[in-house]
Amino acid sequence: LKIRRMMRRIRSGRFSLKKGAVDVSEKAEITFMQTRLIRLASEEWKMPLERVLEIFKETDVFGYIEKGYGIFHCEGDEAVLEDIEEFLESKGGRSDAGIS
Repeated sequence: LKIRRMMRRIRSGRFSLKKGAVDVSEKAEITFMQTRLIRLASEEWKMPLERVLEIFKETDVFGYIEKGYGIFHCEGDEAVLEDIEEFLESKGGRSDAGIS
């Protein structure tokens, strides 16, 4: 609920404060993308949200999304999830996590 409200404020232009070098609205958009990808991964990988969250934390997928946001925000969530799967594979975490 809070994310939806925040995203409405971002889209309407009522949320554009700056915090250091990162625009707060961009940080909110990154968080929104991370949330969408957790849900999508849960559906695609047929895993509970809690397990996907553990995998994302253990392998720093959140950092990967934040660093790649400049490119990822132009792609669809499915394409970004494919990139995440490749990222996990490169770290040896994909098969360990039970992702097929």
